[in-house]
Amino acid sequence: MDNLRIIILGSGIIAIFAFLIFYGIMMDKEEKRQKAEKATRDQSEETSSEVQTVDLNVKVIDLKFETHYEGIKTPKLVKTFLVFFEDKNGNVIKIDVSEENFDAFEKGQKGLLTLQDGELYSFVLDEDSL
Repeated sequence: MDNLRIIILGSGIIAIFAFLIFYGIMMDKEEKRQKAEKATRDQSEETSSEVQTVDLNVKVIDLKFETHYEGIKTPKLVKTFLVFFEDKNGNVIKIDVSEENFDAFEKGQKGLLTLQDGELYSFVLDEDSL
């Protein structure tokens, strides 16, 4: 009789664990589905919104090149190229640019800076700077 009780109790415990595992898997799948749905919704909202363009008359006041490592197991050297502009009101604007664009800037250059969504779109030198 004791063996029968142990078998029944063991079967019950196994059934409970199986149910919990199944429930956990289903909840995980639902969470992933909701995240994917939210990401799709967010992406469609971003693409439908207008691009914000800003034009500023500026002067290049500083150029900065930085490097640092990211990662622990396989560290990777990351290069950052920064150009600092000053507008006519004295506000400093820091823009992260590509290495190719970085090489085109020099301190003291003046021109029309165009930003789209806060990123460099163009920089046209004033004729006085040429």
